[in-house]
Amino acid sequence: MTKSIDQAAQELLFTQANTPANFTDAPVSDSDIHAAYELMKWAPTAFNAQPLRIVLVNSPDNRAALVERVMEGNQTRVRTAPQVAIIAADTKFYEHMPVINPGMAGVPLWQNSEFTNNLANSQSWLQLGYLILALRSEGLGVYPMTGIHNAKINEHFFADGVLQTLAVVAIGHIDESAARPRNPRHEIETAVKSI
Repeated sequence: MTKSIDQAAQELLFTQANTPANFTDAPVSDSDIHAAYELMKWAPTAFNAQPLRIVLVNSPDNRAALVERVMEGNQTRVRTAPQVAIIAADTKFYEHMPVINPGMAGVPLWQNSEFTNNLANSQSWLQLGYLILALRSEGLGVYPMTGIHNAKINEHFFADGVLQTLAVVAIGHIDESAARPRNPRHEIETAVKSI
């Protein structure tokens, strides 16, 4: 099945989408995030590994703990966003292979921790890109942050060491009155080569 999305969908996902300066007060429920996950989970990962884990930080105590573990410039956004998620890589993703890729269950490859950690990291970043597009497709704005204290987040939220923090993402409905102009993107000549 080969189809293309229309211009309105392309604008929603790419050409008119922008990292929001502010969100409205409209709530974002767990079910809103679940709907986006149901879309993004179908996008490809190596070995169908699917190592991305999304931890929604809803309780006041956990939100306050997370605020303390991001860099100062991101603290207000983490404190006030309608929804905030810790994006983490599951370093033991291969334990799920009997379900998600039975042909790769129990292979010796998974005994190489350097390989599995690198795969978990790279494929989780790939999935984060898919997640951003899925959230946009649900009409939500996304503000991904890497200005965080990863080790401190891991220590507090993921003490067993299985999940490793990659980013923190603020999610909400975009306050269009606070929209900023987009920065330029590279032209094709800079970014694409044919050899």
